[in-house]
Amino acid sequence: MELYQIKSFVMVAQTGNLTRAAEKLNTTPPSVSNHIKQLEEKYKVSLFTRTPRGMKITSQGKLLEQKARAILDAVGQFSRAANCLEQTVKGFLNLGINADSGYLKIPLILNHLFQQYPDLRLEIIPSNTGDVLKGVEQGAIDCGYAFGIHDHPKLEFCDLARDDITKTAFINQGIGVTVLEKKEAAAFADTGKIFIWNGHDPIQSRLFLVYSKQRTNDLLVKTLASVIRDIWAATAESFHHRSYLSKPRPFPMKISCNRGTPSKPRIKNQKR
Repeated sequence: MELYQIKSFVMVAQTGNLTRAAEKLNTTPPSVSNHIKQLEEKYKVSLFTRTPRGMKITSQGKLLEQKARAILDAVGQFSRAANCLEQTVKGFLNLGINADSGYLKIPLILNHLFQQYPDLRLEIIPSNTGDVLKGVEQGAIDCGYAFGIHDHPKLEFCDLARDDITKTAFINQGIGVTVLEKKEAAAFADTGKIFIWNGHDPIQSRLFLVYSKQRTNDLLVKTLASVIRDIWAATAESFHHRSYLSKPRPFPMKISCNRGTPSKPRIKNQKR
């Protein structure tokens, strides 16, 4: 027994006519007639009496019609419940952070999730950009923050903040600044745990939200990413008007940034 056979049986019982039943089911009268015949042959019952005026349901048909309608009602309830579950944001995610939680707007994000999605639980994992990228790629971290531009074909990057915002955050949000020799800087460059500026090119320090491309359609990930993007979009302008940096210095500098105990930047003059 197939669901389309049940639908045809109920519709013919409702309309009393093969043609009208076929129109409502968006099919043809021969198909509807064949569905009825298949049911009658399979269960060895007579569901309708064919008359010049249409299809007259039999006593056996009336008894089975109630069961058939119950089946269709159950299918409808199942479908509606499944659709509701698809739209219910419920579950667990973790978010890797690479800077101070206040700068990354974690309190705002948590408050919004609590208000709008109370069944979504979020764990915050303090980390750094290199470990966040690795964790997201390996599936240990669902979403995370990352400074700088990276080439990861398996990861999706959502731009959150401009360079003029993230530069200032390095110093003002608990990130140490120091000077390294070229060999020392090279030794750290591949780890992704520090940001290095060579003193010649513009700093590429934009902030991104990153998650796996395989989870682009994941309802939980989409919800969290949407919340984070909206919060950053709404508040980025206020950060843009804050200026923490001193005036540009007339000599080149080498600065590396790493999470840790805040310290005063140490600037070393370079020979021209």
